[in-house]
Amino acid sequence: MSEHVAVVGAGVFGAWTATHLQRAGHRVTLVDAHGPAHSRASSGGESRLIRAAYGRDTIYTRMARDSLPEWQALSAASGLPIFHPCGILFFFGEEEAYVRDTIAAHQEAGLATKVLTQAEMAERFSAIDFERIELGVYEPGFGVLMAYESDRLGVLAARLSAQAWIGILVTACLLLSLQWMVLPFGVQPGSVFGDLWMTYTAAGATLLVFTAAFCGPVRRLLERRPIQLLGLLSFSLYLVQEPVTIRFALATHASLPLWLALPIELTLALVVAVLFYRAVERPAHRLARRVGAVPVGRHSVPAIDRTGPVSAPRVGSP
Repeated sequence: MSEHVAVVGAGVFGAWTATHLQRAGHRVTLVDAHGPAHSRASSGGESRLIRAAYGRDTIYTRMARDSLPEWQALSAASGLPIFHPCGILFFFGEEEAYVRDTIAAHQEAGLATKVLTQAEMAERFSAIDFERIELGVYEPGFGVLMAYESDRLGVLAARLSAQAWIGILVTACLLLSLQWMVLPFGVQPGSVFGDLWMTYTAAGATLLVFTAAFCGPVRRLLERRPIQLLGLLSFSLYLVQEPVTIRFALATHASLPLWLALPIELTLALVVAVLFYRAVERPAHRLARRVGAVPVGRHSVPAIDRTGPVSAPRVGSP
């Protein structure tokens, strides 16, 4: 039987409660005194983590595990990466009951948690000083939740009309190409306007990313295969476009009209970019993956045995 349910509080618990009620077929009204993702919320801000280390409080471990697919789906659907699966590392000065309880809870939940020694943490996370640290618990697959700005941008984007999106897109393109449009009018690098090119170029790029992330038609256009292939070649195209353009201008003594030279130069640059990608960039990526897969040290990172007893390194053990 469908009901009309009011959920008071639009924090993380209220929002997910409303979501699941709606999925169950109920009509839901979500109420909050200050609106979603406000500064008074305990679950807002950019310091939110999703983790599974809660010691013996296994209910929270299971809740974190079960919510992970939901966060991944929400991040994929939102247009901006709300969830960053960078992994979570806890480290301790000595073995303690909290560590043992956490490892046991993770084994029971089927999580691929790894117990790291001090040397292994120093190899994998070289930016951290692990002096007086004995062991760590690493949770791959968990990470950071961008709980505040993503929601604010989404709310803003939902209010924009089609005309507003067109205006933002045109403004972004104008800002990105402004430097080239003013050159024929005598504005040269070194002038005040020229010195500000990074500012208006960055503003145009920000607007373009915002449009690509939140404007449905633009996002669907960017998801088409030809655009995806162009994105794959973008770095190679960036590297070869200028040399190809200069070489073509020298070969033709810059005698061709611009309307004819531009499409020829673009076609040549795309052909050279494809060849460069296949001959240089793609093999370089493969080499980097192979080199990155080689263990740095002699010790492999131990994983928790899901079938046998779980133990962590003990301080002072022989």
